[in-house]
Amino acid sequence: MLLIGVLLAVAVGLLWTVAGYVMGKAPKQGVDVTLLLFLYNLVLLPVGAGIGLSPGHGLDLSSAAAKVLALSVVAGGFLCCVQLELISRAMQRGPNGIIWSIVQSGFVFPFFMGAIWFGVPLTPLRIAGLAAILAALYLLGTGEREERKTGKWRMLAFAAFVATGACQVFFNLPSYYEAGAKIPGIWRQVFCAA
Repeated sequence: MLLIGVLLAVAVGLLWTVAGYVMGKAPKQGVDVTLLLFLYNLVLLPVGAGIGLSPGHGLDLSSAAAKVLALSVVAGGFLCCVQLELISRAMQRGPNGIIWSIVQSGFVFPFFMGAIWFGVPLTPLRIAGLAAILAALYLLGTGEREERKTGKWRMLAFAAFVATGACQVFFNLPSYYEAGAKIPGIWRQVFCAA
């Protein structure tokens, strides 16, 4: 089971690398990123709903809590689209590697949410990991001048960083509540694309 988890984590990392490449290159080739996101969601909705309606993926939104948690995933999906649009605009103006690294640092937000609101213990290892991410974020933001195409990318990258963090908080919120178990993973993907 551990091997499967590691392989899936590597696969996700590779897919995010491809996504970053596409978000940086598509506008330079005259492809509208908003159109790409729309087409992605247009494919994901029916495919995800089809899988979700198959046996074993039952969705129970009978409680108010489950409905609120489903809406949190919808909000996360909206913010994910905003994040990708901001990433694309930033990458058109600045150094793609630095921008991508800054934005990906937004994944620390769910860790802070868990520690602050849900009592997830901040072990020394987790604290060291968070400190390393924040130090890397600072160092990436103060990169060499010759790597900067224009200063306009910084605010866009920071906005994408915040949107990434907020979207991950909304995506992770159902995991902290019992009602969230009534929203299977495939349905979370459907709500994300809604």
